[in-house]
Amino acid sequence: MTLTCRDALLATVLAYLAAASPAAALTDAPAAVPAAAAPSPAKQQPMASAPAPAVVANATWSRDIKGNASAAPFIRALSPAELAAWKDRTAKDVKFVVDDTKNFFLKHGVDEKEGGFYGTIARNGSSVEPTAKGLIVEGRYLWMYSVLAERNATLKPEVAGIMNSTFRFLVDKFYDPSDAMFVQRVARDGSRLTLDLKGAKRNSTELEEANVIDAGAHKWLYGQPFAILGLAAYARAFNSSEALGVAMDNFRSIDAKFHDAEFGGWDQLGGDDSGLYIDFPGNARPAGALGQVAKTNNLHYALLPGLTELYKASKDPVVGDRLAELVILYKDRLTLPEGYTAQFFTRDWQPLINGTIVPTGPGSVEGTKKVPLVLVGHDLKTVQYVYEAAEALIAGGHPQGRATLAASAGVSDAVATIALRHGYDWATGGFYNVIDVNGTVIDDDHVWWVQNEAPPALYRLYQLTNDTRLLDMVDGTLAWIKTKGIDPVYGEQYWGVYPNGTVDERGTNKAEFWKAGYHVLHGMLGMEDLVAPLEPASA
Repeated sequence: MTLTCRDALLATVLAYLAAASPAAALTDAPAAVPAAAAPSPAKQQPMASAPAPAVVANATWSRDIKGNASAAPFIRALSPAELAAWKDRTAKDVKFVVDDTKNFFLKHGVDEKEGGFYGTIARNGSSVEPTAKGLIVEGRYLWMYSVLAERNATLKPEVAGIMNSTFRFLVDKFYDPSDAMFVQRVARDGSRLTLDLKGAKRNSTELEEANVIDAGAHKWLYGQPFAILGLAAYARAFNSSEALGVAMDNFRSIDAKFHDAEFGGWDQLGGDDSGLYIDFPGNARPAGALGQVAKTNNLHYALLPGLTELYKASKDPVVGDRLAELVILYKDRLTLPEGYTAQFFTRDWQPLINGTIVPTGPGSVEGTKKVPLVLVGHDLKTVQYVYEAAEALIAGGHPQGRATLAASAGVSDAVATIALRHGYDWATGGFYNVIDVNGTVIDDDHVWWVQNEAPPALYRLYQLTNDTRLLDMVDGTLAWIKTKGIDPVYGEQYWGVYPNGTVDERGTNKAEFWKAGYHVLHGMLGMEDLVAPLEPASA
């Protein structure tokens, strides 16, 4: 059962600047796709307005909730009847989205010949080139259907064989027991891909062109948490001691090689014999580049769900300690007081932009840009991730469980400030991909994972603030997913769609190295737990 966090949450409050003019209601839903109920036009107000500074140190907006007349109409707790009606409608929308993704990949994704799931799946569900399979998505597929099986006794026997095949493929083809690490990518049949890095000049462009990130021989630290994520969920759903054993061995391996006992977190330069620092897609750099980059946000929020699942499956005290440490780090180090998470850090957690330590902290390293960028989905997703971690720690009886719950409230108070103020598209529904700290929209693409991870974060923030505009954001985001994000012909969501409804340059593939159904199910099942929690499973 999902914990209610109001007592802890009321200690910190997000409020918002005076509202501007109402935005237009969502329209133009394709007849083939059920449309979500539109938010009330009277309540559709932007979160922010120009008069206030874009970045205000130590920004919590309780003054607006307490005294700003223009914001006051939005700050109210729904009555029990109103909230029940909203939850009922939302639960139906969530189920529609979950079923769409679940059914698409069960029908089109399973590689019955070689095991696991196909590496690339076209719009119509056919397997296409490149056929190599990546650790990140294979681990996530294992998580997806293991979690669904755990929640649905009827589905469990249907997917048991598929999950066993995916588990075996992951362990037999990706895993190297000599160091308890997983390689990054293998051929469709599981054979290893290799690449000689000695001749590479090791600058970002040439490494990307040389396909370093895809090199099967490279054991990328960032990829390991996704193996842990899937293995732990499979172990729990199907009572597999082997899966749990491999997940624990992998955890102990990366913990010994990369965990920073002095400053906390994981140092991505430690233990990497290749000399390569790789942070996120298409961004490979020599060790020590960008000044003293050693730690990234991207790795640490990959670790959050992985270690959450591992702690739920193992109750291992060291795993619990590391998970609690992550939550505290997000409160004290990764989240900046201006209201967003930084992306790059020195080993001692000083934020970096373009290799320079800056007092305001970076949102991204992007060419010669000096204005920090805010990755909207990353900040919203962090809210849900830290609460899931805290709830797992409490359920497992970890001594720091209650402290991490309080820390999660602190993270939520800060991390979503800029993302909510400037990141939501009130004209169409859904969230932009990237903005800067001044509120300028850098990338207006409505990327699929951002939309699907947003609703549970928004609802948790509503629990914190009683700001009904957050519920309007949930409604608008679900409407966007159903009317624009999901392919009305073949099902499943596009990578991204621009506000005018056109599919972005990434194209129409439904699965690839970075995309499958994980973010849809993680966000929507998290939302399901908040609006229609499952009854405890009988023994």
